Amino acid sequence: MKIDAGGIAASQVQTEWNTSQTNNAGPATIQGVEGDRTTLSSDSSTVKALVIQALATPDVRQDKVQSLRQAVSSGTYQVDPQKLASAMVSDI
Repeated sequence: MKIDAGGIAASQVQTEWNTSQTNNAGPATIQGVEGDRTTLSSDSSTVKALVIQALATPDVRQDKVQSLRQAVSSGTYQVDPQKLASAMVSDI
């Protein structure tokens, strides 16, 4: 199979690319064709901020643990049997 590069032989393309790559500091161009570009969106900074926030969040929510601990020790903690059964069945 032969790849047509607009009438340019593959050896010419490689030679021209290498020449333009070494002769200037800008992006390599081959007869008017721009080189590859990478652009980053603002999403990457959002993701980075969320990762930092997630890492700063404690693994255990102490306020929730403390309120449940008080409810159990005072005898006011009540389990809804329907919710418990539904949660057990949904995990199966």
